[in-house]
Amino acid sequence: MFAIKGTEVQSRQQFLEKNYGAGTYVALLQELPEGDREILLPPILDIQLYPAMAVTALNHAICRKYGNSKESFFRMLGAFSAEQTSDALFRVNRGKPENMLQSTEEMFHHYYAGGWMRSIFPGGNRALLEMSLPEPDRCHCLTGEGFFKRCLERCGVKRVEIAQSECQVTGAPSCRLHLSWEL
Repeated sequence: MFAIKGTEVQSRQQFLEKNYGAGTYVALLQELPEGDREILLPPILDIQLYPAMAVTALNHAICRKYGNSKESFFRMLGAFSAEQTSDALFRVNRGKPENMLQSTEEMFHHYYAGGWMRSIFPGGNRALLEMSLPEPDRCHCLTGEGFFKRCLERCGVKRVEIAQSECQVTGAPSCRLHLSWEL
């Protein structure tokens, strides 16, 4: 089973309650199928694994209700998750974007049970992130774009650009994100 650690679910709960008020998360769960709703009811434990399909259903419900299903809203969710990541990680990697991206590669394996991610650095303030998920969904790519962009910004780089060249959802063997930035 492809699963995601509770820290990502907690981030969604925090996002909703910070932006739309206390109780918003539990109210939104009512829009999910009963099985997903039961799985995602509080308390959400950060170390517990939650079925990826339930978390994906939650992401889509959030974006439908509050973001008009716009891709930019998924990216905003990813950026919010990066904001919840420890400041110490960004202080250690300040001005070292390659190190930051290597750290996110290690984080991937901590937060996801299933799939893989790797970072390739061709030089010149560029990187290629390649990911493969057992149950791909476009929202994973979009939240990932927001997450990686905000992570790089938090380590001190400017003008982060991300372009996706391949996606598992459209039949590619992996998702490929091309990143560039200025120091």
